[in-house]
Amino acid sequence: MEAFREVLEEFEKLERLQVRLIRWASSIKKGRDGLRNKLTKELEDLIASDRDDDTMANLIDTRIRLNIEIDKDGMYWEQRARTNWLQLEDKNSAFFHKYAVARRRINTITRPESNEGREISDESAIDEAALNYFQNLFSSKGIGNYPTF
Repeated sequence: MEAFREVLEEFEKLERLQVRLIRWASSIKKGRDGLRNKLTKELEDLIASDRDDDTMANLIDTRIRLNIEIDKDGMYWEQRARTNWLQLEDKNSAFFHKYAVARRRINTITRPESNEGREISDESAIDEAALNYFQNLFSSKGIGNYPTF
């Protein structure tokens, strides 16, 4: 009888721990959501305001912080999907296989295309298209009436 009582006490402790962990995770999520919403509102206000050097610096800083929060959220859901896969792989292996295959398809370059949408097969043309793509991706086009540097 004493052993049963000890097991019951341990079980109750685990239940209390589970409730506290759920509350803790919920408060963390609310904090992240609140910060993301605050940064989004701040960004909207900065975009709507007059453009000067301080506003532009705050705009860039806010965008960076918002992107970091969005990345954190993406990592959370990616880890969550992996955790679910580890827990449920035997039960839902077909589902998770389809998930992995779909992700691989999204991340695979099947054929390079030019900006006009034509397929590129020549190696020098592929190099040129890649160079142009990344130069455009990482170059500044300026904001408003401000020149690029």
